[in-house]
This record gives sequence, structure tokens and C-alpha cells, in this order.
Amino acid sequence: MSQSSLNFLVLLVGVLVLVLVKNAYSLRCYECNTLKNETSCERNEECTSKAEFPSCLKTVGVLNGKNYIVKECMALREQEDDQCEVHAIEEDKIICTCSTEFCNGFALKCYECDTSLDPSTCDNKELTRECRDQQVCFKTERLLGDEKIIKKACIDAPPEDKCEEHEDYRGMKETICKCSTELCNNANVKTATKMIALSAIFIITLMQFI
Repeated sequence: MSQSSLNFLVLLVGVLVLVLVKNAYSLRCYECNTLKNETSCERNEECTSKAEFPSCLKTVGVLNGKNYIVKECMALREQEDDQCEVHAIEEDKIICTCSTEFCNGFALKCYECDTSLDPSTCDNKELTRECRDQQVCFKTERLLGDEKIIKKACIDAPPEDKCEEHEDYRGMKETICKCSTELCNNANVKTATKMIALSAIFIITLMQFI
């Protein structure tokens, strides 16, 4: 092999290594921001996070009484698992980070059923639905005489985890639960929302002594 051929081969290998390194530290994500006069995030632009630990970010929250959503690329200081965190002390918002291609484009998934239409539907765990952006899961339980009516679906609401009990003028009782994590409107949604609420109270109390 001639010297010129050897030099070309070395150069080619060097370029290939640079390309591989560049791809190893880059990640494509969706990008949009409804705080910047964008009406929705249904049309997502692409961005590329180039860092040692690239990540996609998705934030859903409430600001001045209005729902908003932000999707963007970001760089982490260290490698982290995919996760979502609820921030409900200063403002209601959920921040999710993930590390696979376009992973911040997927909406929340919830169970969907209505026993008033089919009494057996809520026993089927395969009946799920992917919600739109800025939606959460909800579950209602209504007592109609001796019959309990259950409904699960997606709903337009702020990202929050709570249950409320109502009673109308006829004495009909209804429990409405909203939650903001994947498939959270299951049979244990009431217990889960209580645990989240107690955790928030504990954090607020602890901060008073710091």
C-alpha cells in the first residue's frame, strides 16, 4: 500500500470516528412552547441536543390560570433515568426528561371506560387512550341507587393529583379524581392521590424548619 493510500485511509477512519462520536452525543427531540403565543404543540419542530448526556424535556403546567406546554432539547450534567417530577409548591407543573429519539412528543396514556354503557368495560385493562397535550387522566364514581357508575377517560385540566367528593340536590354522591401520571386512573387512584397530597404537605412542613 502506497503512502498516499495509507494517509487517505487514516483520514477516512478519523472522519468516521468523528461522525460516530458526534452521533453518540446527539439526540433529536420535539420543540414547541405555547407560552410564546403558540396555540398548541400539535405541530412539533425538531431540535438536536448535543452534549455528553443529551435529553429531551417536556413540561406541562399552569401559569396565571392558563395551561401551557413546553418541549425542548436540553443537556444533563449526568446520566439519568427517564422520569417525571411533579412541582406543586410554587406552581402546578410536571417536568419530564427522557433520552430516546423524539420521546417528548408522546402524550399521557389513561384508562378509558364507562360502566353506564357497558358494565364490564372497566374490567378490561387493555382499554386505554393516548390523551392530547394538556390533558390528564380522570375517574368518576357515582352512586345511582344501589348501582355504582364508573367512568375513566382523559380530560382538559391542570396537572394535579386530587380527588373531590360532590353531592347534588337529590343526594346523589359522586367522587371525581384527577391524576397526571401514566395510567394513573386505575382502581387505586384515590389512594395514590392521597399519598401524593400527604407527600406535598410533608415537604412544605419540612421547608419551614430549613
